[in-house]
Amino acid sequence: MQNQASSIFEEIKDFSVSTGISAKIFNSDGVEIMSVGNCPECELCRLAGYPQSECIKTHKKAGEDTLRFGGKYIYLCPMGFVHASSPVLTEKSEIVTASAGPMLIIDKNDYYNEYVGSKEQLSDDSVAAIKEKLASVNLYSLEKVTAYSNLLYYIASYSSGKDAVKLLNTEKDEAGEDNINDSLINLKNGFTDRTEYPLYKEKELIDVMSVGDRKNAQRLLNEILGYIFFATAGDIDVIRTRVAELIVQLSRTAALNGGVNRQKIMDISVEYMKTIWTLDSIEDISAWMSRILSSFTQMVFSSKDIKHIDVIQKVVAYINSNYMCKISLDDIAKEGFLSSSYLSKLFKSEMKINLSTYINNVRVEKSKLLLLDDSLSIMDVATMVGFEEQSYFSKVFRNVTGVSPGKFRQLKGHI
Repeated sequence: MQNQASSIFEEIKDFSVSTGISAKIFNSDGVEIMSVGNCPECELCRLAGYPQSECIKTHKKAGEDTLRFGGKYIYLCPMGFVHASSPVLTEKSEIVTASAGPMLIIDKNDYYNEYVGSKEQLSDDSVAAIKEKLASVNLYSLEKVTAYSNLLYYIASYSSGKDAVKLLNTEKDEAGEDNINDSLINLKNGFTDRTEYPLYKEKELIDVMSVGDRKNAQRLLNEILGYIFFATAGDIDVIRTRVAELIVQLSRTAALNGGVNRQKIMDISVEYMKTIWTLDSIEDISAWMSRILSSFTQMVFSSKDIKHIDVIQKVVAYINSNYMCKISLDDIAKEGFLSSSYLSKLFKSEMKINLSTYINNVRVEKSKLLLLDDSLSIMDVATMVGFEEQSYFSKVFRNVTGVSPGKFRQLKGHI
């Protein structure tokens, strides 16, 4: 593998020398196979007793997410340092990951208090050595980190001679079409309930899409499409209508959970709506919907729009899994390995919305489906989505939707 990746070594070396940042190449297992430049941050991690095995896990996942989110990826390791990564296509068409970092982006005193000061098992000698090493670590602005990420991507793409992300996506598209066909065959042979639309599957799809989980999103899409195709007895006009309704739901999710500009989403959705009426076969609609799903999911967590995607993804995933409970800022901060004050600023900067407002928006969105169940009282619904008081739930719901929960129920959700 080292020989296969050596073609990029000179380019990575030039990057490290010109920026002063340590640069590395990792294989698909997250194991470092090449390194250039001094790395006082890595030495600091060793002094703090952070295990190498955890670093390997972090870089392995980052390599996977680098491809998943378009080839430019900025992520945070558990020791609070930022890394930028891009995929490199080797001469044997294997993909490795070029990484720049670690980089420190928060105040050194804040960093020490958050990541080192809380470690009670450290000896006085270790603490002194860590402080000395921390003094030699450079501090980087978010703008510089983004610029370094872009530069690394250009170098990796040039060295590859091909676009590794496009190559991988082509392979995934082909595999995705096979999976769709398999799903349709299975549903055709074993589908039993063809009368009731699986709304819970749509809810699951929106949930996994909200955290950028493409694999499970595709699986759920296949199941929903299977229902639509067979429940409509192959009526292509009805299929188009039901699929168009699903596009509306996906576009709302991209706007709500991805911080994507609503006008941009509207423009894209209009184009999709025009296209749906030109498709004449189930196979074409399936493949086309898979591309839409991939597009909307990437919008939710696009590395072009969200610079600290790894942190934001963890935060949003935590909120989507715990919205029904009392959520504290400290609890969320632990998920992203950040201090609560820094997380609050970072989330507002990246998502263009306050963290508390985002949580309330998610809770309101989750409450809509529950409100359609007349067996649940408004108070029951409020409690189930994390509001302690019905009056506050009603106030927030009205602010978000423009109508009260009761009116929403009366209108059957048609607002």
